[in-house]
Amino acid sequence: MRRFLTFLAVAATVAAGLATVLAQPAVACSCAPPPGAPSLVEQADAVFVGTVVARRDLPQQSPFLAGDADWTFDVESVVKGPVGAAREVVRSHLSSPSCGIVFDLGARYIVYARRVDERLTTGLCSGTALAAQAAPPVPPAPPAVPTPGRVRLTG
Repeated sequence: MRRFLTFLAVAATVAAGLATVLAQPAVACSCAPPPGAPSLVEQADAVFVGTVVARRDLPQQSPFLAGDADWTFDVESVVKGPVGAAREVVRSHLSSPSCGIVFDLGARYIVYARRVDERLTTGLCSGTALAAQAAPPVPPAPPAVPTPGRVRLTG
């Protein structure tokens, strides 16, 4: 009996060690906004409507995750931010567990992008969607200008 218990203890230790060595990093995408979060337009540095005309895959940084791609858009209209006059390049991960988007070449999108390291990036949680399936983006209202109140002098 003692030999059997020793065997079970060794087997459990080996199994735990293998699980630790063979484990791959867990990745998940969650788009739940916190209460009171700003609108998608307010969160974005640039918002535009455009058609995907090119894809350039970038080298993979990890053997466990899909890489990134630069997507070139013909820009139709700009809602917010500095966007290239005729064309804009936006980077995204290529896997949905990493919150990435794979665009369809030739399709028209509303793109909500953030500026990261001097380049525009987007993902599943940004609000980017096919233009035909998305509500038109509404730019944030300009801040209200305070009006001076009345001053009452007492003396």
